[in-house]
Amino acid sequence: MIMEDIQFIKKHIGKNQRLLSLDVSKNNIGLATSDSNLSLAFPLKTIKRTQFKNDIILLKKIIATEEIFALVIGFPYDGDGSLNERTQSTKDFAKEVLKHIDIPIFFQDERFSTNLVKHNNLKKNNKDIDEQAAAWFLQIFLDKLNNVLQFS
Repeated sequence: MIMEDIQFIKKHIGKNQRLLSLDVSKNNIGLATSDSNLSLAFPLKTIKRTQFKNDIILLKKIIATEEIFALVIGFPYDGDGSLNERTQSTKDFAKEVLKHIDIPIFFQDERFSTNLVKHNNLKKNNKDIDEQAAAWFLQIFLDKLNNVLQFS
C-alpha cells in the first residue's frame, strides 16, 4: 500500500526491522537502508536493471535478508516542484512492486539528490552515486520521521 502517514512506521514496525530506500532510474536502482533505530541511512548497493521480474526477485531477496518493514521511493519532481515524466514512471513502478510484494511504500522528494551527491563526491567515483542518492533522501525521510514523533 502507498502510505502518506509516516507515523504508521513507528506504530507498526517490528523489532530490528528497517527501511529500504530506492532511487529508481531507467538503468539502475540505488538502494540504501536505515539502521534499526530509524536514525541513520547507509548506502547499500546499486542494482543494474534488467527485466522488471528480475528487479522484483532481487528486491524480495533484499527485503527478506535485510529485515525491511517499508520502502521509501525517491519521488522525482522538477526543480520548481512540478511533476514530470519520471514522476509518473516512479508511481507506475511503485504500483507494480505492490502487485508482487506486500509492503508499505512511502515517497520522498528526491530533487537534486543525485546532483548533490555527485557534487560532494570527493572520490569522483560515479559507480555508487545511485546508492548514495538513496541514502541522502532516506536520511531526510528519517529526520522527518523523528521530528514528527518528537512533537506528536
